[in-house]
Amino acid sequence: MPLLESMRRDRFLPLDEVAGEILVVVGVLGMSFVVGWVMKDPLSELQEGASPLFRRMARGAIFTIRYVIPPLVAVIVWFSLRDTLALMFG
Repeated sequence: MPLLESMRRDRFLPLDEVAGEILVVVGVLGMSFVVGWVMKDPLSELQEGASPLFRRMARGAIFTIRYVIPPLVAVIVWFSLRDTLALMFG
């Protein structure tokens, strides 16, 4: 039956790979960029309503968001993109 043939799951596998492995990771990279570099005062945002322990650690969290997360996520995007393209194009 043509209708059932068009509903096979293997047709959506490349789209699932792109959405699951690339778009999610690129979204995380974008959020870390916006929070780390574009937001006016992310430190006060983090400290608002936080525990005293986290208030002391907030500067380290901002450092991690700005300088540690983007390179790690870029490496993940690189390997995900390479694997996804290999899956899609053989």
